[in-house]
Amino acid sequence: GSQSGLVAAPMPGKIAKIFVLEGQKVVVGAPILVMEAMKMEYTLKAEVEGVVKKVDCKVGEQVVLGKLLAQIETATGKS
Repeated sequence: GSQSGLVAAPMPGKIAKIFVLEGQKVVVGAPILVMEAMKMEYTLKAEVEGVVKKVDCKVGEQVVLGKLLAQIETATGKS
């Protein structure tokens, strides 16, 4: 699939941990956040290198499938 700077919820669940702050630089594979779903934890990782432009969730928040959780802006200005 195509590499995207958009980090979206792959399933409904609860945000357990957030590892990044807005303005922070990340590399491919860097952990962005952890979601809890179906009694398991899922670590969502950066697919692109860039700067965290937006974090749109809070620890403890229940999120729905597809909710945009974070946005990473690449050096080319795309997210």
